[in-house]
Amino acid sequence: MGKISEYIGSQFANPHGLVGFFCRRAINRQNKKMYEKIISLAGERSFQKILDIGYENDFMIKTLDKKFSPEIFGIAGKINFSQDKSSTLPFESEFFDAIFSVNSIYFWDDTLRALKEIHRCMKDGAVFYNAVYTREWMDSRSYTERGFKKFEPVELIVLGREAGFGKILVHEIIHRKSFVVEYRK
Repeated sequence: MGKISEYIGSQFANPHGLVGFFCRRAINRQNKKMYEKIISLAGERSFQKILDIGYENDFMIKTLDKKFSPEIFGIAGKINFSQDKSSTLPFESEFFDAIFSVNSIYFWDDTLRALKEIHRCMKDGAVFYNAVYTREWMDSRSYTERGFKKFEPVELIVLGREAGFGKILVHEIIHRKSFVVEYRK
């Protein structure tokens, strides 16, 4: 992998500066079907408190605000825990009605632990929508060779069960390219 591909990959993880500005625009175009699918799945539910994980490009937050007018919280794309294993997300237990994430799970340092924390922060009956690209599609992009964890639906189902989610559904967005995992508490 060349330095340019590696730099572009790092911008997808944490867009910043002038290049980050253009990456955010590209991300929004590339992820449009994911955003639309999540909003469609959310339907006409009423969400009072929403967490958006990976909010750097703010497209999802603006869309959620227009649709639901909730209290919205955001966390940058990476969910990192300190090595002492005592870290938690900075929210009370059973706090959120809905949690959304589009293409941020690739950058979480401990995926299972992050999912357990997301589960802890969700109210009973809450939903977590996690949109991702397939491993196959990600492997076709040179910029994902380093720094990206890649998943297939079955892996995210297994992790979700281990994290304590009671109902897990997978919704295809684009065949062999992208999907949403719907985790329910």
